Order: sequence, then structure tokens, then C-alpha cells
Amino acid sequence: MLDVQVAPDFDDSLTKIEFHPHEAYASSRYGNSDEIRIPFSQADTYVLLNKSYLYIEGKLTKSDRFTLAPNGLAHGIEDIKLLLNGEVVDQTHLPGISSTMKGYCSFPRRNGMESAGWVLPSTTQLVNPCVDSTTGQFSACVPLATLLGIAEDYKKIFINVRMELCIVRSTTNKDMIAPRLPEVDPPAGGSKTTGDPDVSISKMIWYLPYVTPSDSEKIKLLNTLERDMPITVPFRSWSLAMYPTVPEHREFTWSIKSSSELEKPRFILFMFQTDRQRDFAKNMSLFDHNNLTNLKVYIGSQEFPYSRMNLDFKKKRISLLYRMYSEFQKSFYGKDWVEPMLDYDEFISHAPIVVVDCSYQVESVTSNSVDVRLQFETLDNVAPNTSAYCLMLHDTIVTYTPLSGIVRKGI
Repeated sequence: MLDVQVAPDFDDSLTKIEFHPHEAYASSRYGNSDEIRIPFSQADTYVLLNKSYLYIEGKLTKSDRFTLAPNGLAHGIEDIKLLLNGEVVDQTHLPGISSTMKGYCSFPRRNGMESAGWVLPSTTQLVNPCVDSTTGQFSACVPLATLLGIAEDYKKIFINVRMELCIVRSTTNKDMIAPRLPEVDPPAGGSKTTGDPDVSISKMIWYLPYVTPSDSEKIKLLNTLERDMPITVPFRSWSLAMYPTVPEHREFTWSIKSSSELEKPRFILFMFQTDRQRDFAKNMSLFDHNNLTNLKVYIGSQEFPYSRMNLDFKKKRISLLYRMYSEFQKSFYGKDWVEPMLDYDEFISHAPIVVVDCSYQVESVTSNSVDVRLQFETLDNVAPNTSAYCLMLHDTIVTYTPLSGIVRKGI
């Protein structure tokens, strides 16, 4: 405060950042169940995965009556994974569900994600700004950080490494679509379209930022390359478990998985969804509470949360649940303040997510693996055709050596 002669500090470590397009192999198609592989193999280039994005173009039919659902383009993907030097280092299954659950918790209300096809969920008004309501043409820029944990968490450049983004399209386009609210009035003398809508994707490009460091920084990076010392890439993976049809009971126990000590879940997001899959007349990005009253997560012998929730959606007694949801940004990102994407009423009606913070755990010294189990109770029997989703966010460590090209996971 008193040192008025201090010189200003400018960051001149970078001289240029340019976004370069990378397209899939020439034989790639973008239809249902097709696999799209987009390579990056310029080993002498520094890239910043965290800022990369997918540019997607396509067309929606019957756009006077339908639009893309919130985060609808992610629902058009069955599986996405990133490979470093031919090794899979991160993978997200059903990214439509995974990234929607994660996005509701992570994004602030004003998030600037309209260009990615994200809009606030609603049962009265839904128009995706990426879609031209007249022609049905759409384009969107989907940040890779909204689809893969490694792209969200690792904010440093990659050195002398080959990458490949592998995307498998979903088996149906119905989950990408939702009814347009309100519908567009037909032109004078015209009539509304009839029949079922569909989506076709014509282009998918991966834009990677190429980073050009200053000469002094480039020398440091070349020294790192010559020493061929392992570079550690820590991040949090997203692992989705799905129970396709929950039994129509009021109590249920779900044994989800066994995991290593390193990959124990640090956060668990849980949701119900009733009778929405493969139905373009319903919004796949909305979820249901099914009158949930309590949920417990068991990781080995530890249980979270400590006490019962005693929820009652019929009496709007869910303040504890909303607090757990709104505190996620503080715990996960280390923020001092939060701005949840959903307000109290939107949370109840559109996405009643159960967020369980299990980041503080007793490390086991007798076992290399732990079992993850979930137990929930509802006020009434679970509705027919209800699915349950559990998104586990867990620690992962990948190391790679930039000169020899060795990639190891879980070390």
C-alpha cells in the first residue's frame, strides 16, 4: 500500500492464442450410432484443452412446433472420450444426462451458455436461440469443459502429445428435441407443420486453441521436454450410473460400484426422471422428485449425509435439499459466494437434484477398494417408468512423459 514506486507487473508469457479447427476423418458420418473420431497430431504445438469447444451445425425439422431441448446437443451423444497418445484418459457416458445434472449445479444463472444451446429450463416458455424457427437450421459452440472433467479442471497446456476426441452418436434423436413453447404462428394463408420432428447433424468441428509462448517461456518448456520428466494431470472424472426402471416401492437400495481409494466419489448428484426418454413431446432436460423423503450414500462403512433429510415436497419442505444444491459451487470450485442457476421454485419443479458432498472421508488402510451404495425413501411408491441417475465426481490422476510419449492413469 505504501510502496508507490512499485512497477506494474504485466503478463507477457504468451504472444499468441489462436483457435484452429480440427475435423473428423473423411469417412466419418454423423448419423445415429456413428463414431466420430477427431485427431490432433501436431506434436510441436502447445494446446490448451480447457478452452477448446465443439462447433456443431445441423437442422431440426418441424421447427415451428419443436426446438432443441436445453443442452439438447449433448443428448445427441451416447459417449465421449479423450485419448492421449492412444490411451483413454477420460470418458463421459450419456453426456446429455451427465452434463445437464452437472450444469444445473455448476453454472450461475447468467452463464452466457446460450451459444452452446443451454437455456433455462421451463414448462411454459422454451425457445432455443441456436435454432432458426423458420428454417430449422442451427449452430452451436459447445465447450469441451461441459462434457469432460479433464477439460474443465486441467487449465494448463499439453506439451508434445497426440490427442484424439472420440464421439459416439446416440441411437435416437428424440431426446434432443422438446416442444417449442409457445409455438410459432403460421404465415398468413399457411398452416402448421404436421408429423414427427427429427434432427440431422451436418458438421462437427473441434476447435483447439494453439498457444504461442514468449521466447523465455519457450526455453523453459523445451528444457522440460528434453528432461522427459512425467507431467501430472489431476482432474475430477464424471462417472454416471443409471438404474433404467426403479421398482415401484417406497424404499430401495442400489449397489452402484466398487472403486479404488483414489477414485472414491467426492460428490454425488442424484436425480429421478419419469417417463421422458425417447419422447420428443417431453423435455429430456427436466427431472422429477417422486416425493423423495430421504437419501443416504454409503461409501464403504461411511454414510453421507450424517442425519436424515425428512423432505416433504407436498408441503414444500425442501430447504435442506436446496441448500445442499446451492452450496455445491462453494465446495466444488472453492468460491466464496454462489449464484445457483435455478431459483427455489425452478429447483422444485424442473430439477430437484440431491447433491451429497462426501469430499471428506476417512482413508482405508485395510482395503484397496470401496463399495458405493445408495439408499432412498419416497413418500409414495415410485411412479412407473422412472429411471434413477447417480453422477459420481471422483479424483483422477494421469501422467504423461512428453518425449517418450508414455501415458499412465491412476498413478
